[in-house]
Amino acid sequence: MGGGLDATLSDWADRCRSQGGTVVVPHFPLPLGEQAALVATGRVDAVESLGLWPDLMYLHYYRYLNAGYRLAVNGGTDKMSNDVPIGLSRTYVRLGEDDDFGYDAWCRALRAGRSYMSSGPLLSLLVDGQGLGDTVHLPEKGGTVAVLATARSIFPMCRLELVHNGRVVAASENEAGAHELTIDENVRCDGPGWLAVRVGGGGPEHLTLHRDELRRSIMAHTSPVYLACAGRPTTDRRALEDVLALIERGRSYVELRAAAAAADAAVHHHGGDHRAFLVRPFDQARAAVQARLAEG
Repeated sequence: MGGGLDATLSDWADRCRSQGGTVVVPHFPLPLGEQAALVATGRVDAVESLGLWPDLMYLHYYRYLNAGYRLAVNGGTDKMSNDVPIGLSRTYVRLGEDDDFGYDAWCRALRAGRSYMSSGPLLSLLVDGQGLGDTVHLPEKGGTVAVLATARSIFPMCRLELVHNGRVVAASENEAGAHELTIDENVRCDGPGWLAVRVGGGGPEHLTLHRDELRRSIMAHTSPVYLACAGRPTTDRRALEDVLALIERGRSYVELRAAAAAADAAVHHHGGDHRAFLVRPFDQARAAVQARLAEG
């Protein structure tokens, strides 16, 4: 999604959804802009990882997940020259048994969170037998879950990690590089949240980076399996406050610095005050996050 002087990303997302479309935030997590407002108002189905800046991607993606937002992850290549192979970063989804092998079914699976992104490795994750996008129900005080994760790749991999609420809780490592890595463990989860697996980190650069012009990481990351604990809220209050801060910063930029034509200088499809139109999604997002904070 991109924006224009006569549109907000939220407006574009609403138009996309009204036609049955799927909304993906591209080039995640930069630029920030309206991104947090889109997530907070439930206008986003997935975020796109390019295989660039993995640590920054983890920081922002995990913040949204910890704040209680269900977001799938997908891959995108951002091919800007012939020095970048087509499909360097891809999206894989798990179709249902009765799904047709086609684009509409692929989009439905992405929206359901049954996806992972990859610039090489193939991933699988089961938590108590539940797959990507599914929810595992635990007692109020949490419990122990059986995790089986695998990664296979034509490129050598040095590290497969299991991430619980943003923290690595188990790993399979091979510093020399392996074509298959497995995590098969029982993991204690004391509260609601999520589990995901990722490939990346460790090892020398000649094994862990592609040879495109941007030297992107050989990496992969799943969408989460979610953990519910007898109705306990899944929201990390600190993460939600950070999301609110991003919304406030975006709103301040639009209100105080962004270019906007005077009402009598252009014909806007929305009519009225163009600046107010640009600010409105941020106000909607602020109210949504403040309501979540009041509940918690």
